[in-house]
Amino acid sequence: MEIKDDYQILMSMADDYAISSNKLACIRNEKSSAIIILMSDSKSVKEAEMKWNATESGKEETTLVYFLKGMEKRMSALRTKINADRAF
Repeated sequence: MEIKDDYQILMSMADDYAISSNKLACIRNEKSSAIIILMSDSKSVKEAEMKWNATESGKEETTLVYFLKGMEKRMSALRTKINADRAF
């Protein structure tokens, strides 16, 4: 694979990362309001967060967090490959 191809893949991954990061930001904004509401019938913040995690948005938040962590690792590996290929 050429550096140009790797660079295009990296840019595509960066676009996907940005979109997913924006989704996560929206969910976390929703979470802050939801936790306050869930606190009204919870004994602790931890209990309210557990209730949040059981919601569809809470599940999506968890999925996005792990997706983004994986994406970061893959992007880092690809950047390393691109830099190594440039060195030769």
